[in-house]
Amino acid sequence: VQHRHEFAALTPNPDALSIHRFFRDTGARVGRMGLVLLAVAQAMSRPDEAKTLAITRALLHNYLIAYDRVIAPRPLLNGAQLAEQFGLRGPAIGQALTQLIEAQVSGMVDSIASAEKFLSDTLGRKPDN
Repeated sequence: VQHRHEFAALTPNPDALSIHRFFRDTGARVGRMGLVLLAVAQAMSRPDEAKTLAITRALLHNYLIAYDRVIAPRPLLNGAQLAEQFGLRGPAIGQALTQLIEAQVSGMVDSIASAEKFLSDTLGRKPDN
């Protein structure tokens, strides 16, 4: 119930990044589809029923069809690689992984080479290969 506002904040045709962030930020990516269903049930009594159905359709489609690509993609580089190649430590590793995953979901990054370039540009440092 506490996440119904995040659901309501989505646009009727949310992009992959918005869907990824919704599931990541609400914790629903670990299988809590009940959150989506609860939000739908609550919103169905409102005049924005068409918006609710469009959002629900997008969330369910991505959850069922594109889970590994949109909801919980595996980062192209892992934390150990980020530490070794970019000299990152502690929370900086997690922040870089979040940025990398979002870049993957957005389609900006699709290979290890493009991930390294993205992080190099984002972090302002070259990888130590």
